Amino acid sequence: MKAAPASLTLPLPHIEPLEAGRAPLRRILTAGPSRSGTGPRRRQAWLAVRMTNLPLAAVMRCMTAEASTAQQRPLAILDDDRYRSVLCCNDLAHARGVRPGQRLNTAITLYAQLDCLARSRSAEVRLLESLALLCRRFTPMIVIEPPSELLLEVRGSLKLFGGIETLMEALIRDLEAAGIAANLAISTTPRSAQWFARSSIRRVVALDHRAEALAELPLHVLEWPQDIQQRLLRFGVSTVGELMRLPRQGLARRIGRDYLRQLDQALEREPDLRPAHLPPARYRDRILLDFDIETTTLAESVLAHRLGRLRRFLRRHDAAIDELTVSLLHRDLPATLIPLKLAAPCDDTAHLIRLLHERLKRLQLPAPIREMRIHAPRCSRAVALTAALCFEPTPSHDQDPDTARSRLLEQLRARLGTERIRTIEVYAERRPARTQQHAAAQPDPPPSCAVIPALPPRPLWLLAQPRSMRVAGARPQGLGDDPERIQTGWWDEAFTDRDYFVLHSASGAVGWVYCDRRQQGRWFLQGLFA
Repeated sequence: MKAAPASLTLPLPHIEPLEAGRAPLRRILTAGPSRSGTGPRRRQAWLAVRMTNLPLAAVMRCMTAEASTAQQRPLAILDDDRYRSVLCCNDLAHARGVRPGQRLNTAITLYAQLDCLARSRSAEVRLLESLALLCRRFTPMIVIEPPSELLLEVRGSLKLFGGIETLMEALIRDLEAAGIAANLAISTTPRSAQWFARSSIRRVVALDHRAEALAELPLHVLEWPQDIQQRLLRFGVSTVGELMRLPRQGLARRIGRDYLRQLDQALEREPDLRPAHLPPARYRDRILLDFDIETTTLAESVLAHRLGRLRRFLRRHDAAIDELTVSLLHRDLPATLIPLKLAAPCDDTAHLIRLLHERLKRLQLPAPIREMRIHAPRCSRAVALTAALCFEPTPSHDQDPDTARSRLLEQLRARLGTERIRTIEVYAERRPARTQQHAAAQPDPPPSCAVIPALPPRPLWLLAQPRSMRVAGARPQGLGDDPERIQTGWWDEAFTDRDYFVLHSASGAVGWVYCDRRQQGRWFLQGLFA
């Protein structure tokens, strides 16, 4: 007779509300036994953030400074459904009885002077993505759950921020600074964390207490379709606990297996894989002006202030840019473009401001500016500086010789123009006129794959055009003994057949002369050594 398998006794479930000023006594990452029975397994900690005023904040960000005074009056954001119901409202409207979910007629009956604005779904998506970038300082694992939720896996960040309460308080401060009100909750599965955040209590739920905590939640936090919720209410089901006590087979037939799978995911009976949010590889910003700008000095101050957003964007992404384009839009004329092409990827916006200063100082505006746009087409990973030892000053990019050389070149380009900054490139060619050519200056020119042959001494100063010499006799006086014959170029139109000599004049000058064998032995001065 086989012995019955040993049963696992679970502790009584419990929920720990997180009160202000007091850390929870229980850990949320209580390790349960692994499926193999060899030891505890690592648990995740999912922090769900539900924004309660996201539609309002998104609309207000799209409004200009003059229109944003509407926030000082009772204001409501309306949904785009056929009932025109209230999505959210500001505090002034809430004080007059307006609540989310009310229909437009009800809200106007409560307060006739209520200002109503339509929601902007595109603005909500942009704001949600920007808030996801804001949360990247807490964890790289972020999941966007439209229309108004974020999921953060913060298991690896708890020790860094000093615990759950400290991390949540820091996140709330960042959201409040962005004008966002949110509900937060932490659990060991993303689905359960979402459901807890949709309730009005801010919680930290321990692993052993998750089942009872879920059982207390009302049915509306699941956000299932209205017909399914009405069907469950007719069955007498009003909480998640009552839903979990129903027979699984009958429940699957009545609501579908997809919704039953959500219950299993919340209880960690099935895996719940979520795609992580990947930050964009480019940066765009748009500046809507309340008045036309007629001077480059004022335009520079506006751009310098707005580049603070770019700095925060690059820091959150640990990124750098090698190209930036500023577009100045006019009313009746084409936009004025200010392209900045950097010699090396840069994450220092102070350097970008200096380059813009040089470009704007030489710019003549054809018309007043009504709008500005900032565009960085691509981002790359930033190169971090090595930290200094004790009693040493903190290093900066300007102290690095390569970086300082690149930034000097960029500043000269911005001040004088790209076409005026040239350098000399050497080519594997024996003809002196073709051994070096002018090209655009590069801080770190790519290495040439051509093999430069070993040549006799050549002067640094070559004349633009060889100068004919008057010679008394067959050859000049003071020629060297070892001539260099250059006979090449038969494949193109610049065939050369010359004998080059070093010439020492009576006055002490040293020149480089040649005898052209194709012109009856005429002599020419090609360059000077000294």
